[in-house]
Amino acid sequence: MAKWNLPSLPSIKPRMKLFLITRTECAHTSYDVVRSMVVRAEDETEARQEAAMKSMNEGAMMWLQPSMSYCEEINPDGEAQVLCMDAVNG
Repeated sequence: MAKWNLPSLPSIKPRMKLFLITRTECAHTSYDVVRSMVVRAEDETEARQEAAMKSMNEGAMMWLQPSMSYCEEINPDGEAQVLCMDAVNG
C-alpha cells in the first residue's frame, strides 16, 4: 500500500457560525409562527437577516430587533444532536 506524504496544511477556521435566535416578545396569537430557530451565518446581523427571511406570521421585525429576540452563538463543538426549529404551524 502506498503512503502519501502530504505537507501539513495550516489550520483554517470556518467562517460560518451557528446562532440560536429566540423570540422574547409575544407576537399576535397564531398557529403560523416561529418561536426560535438555529441559523448558520457569519455574524449576528446576518443571522438575524436570514431569520427574518424565514419568518411567518410573527413578522420579520421580530427577528431583526434585539429588543424582540435574543441571539446567541452556539458552540460548534460537542456531541451529535438535533439543534432546533420551534414552530407552531396550524
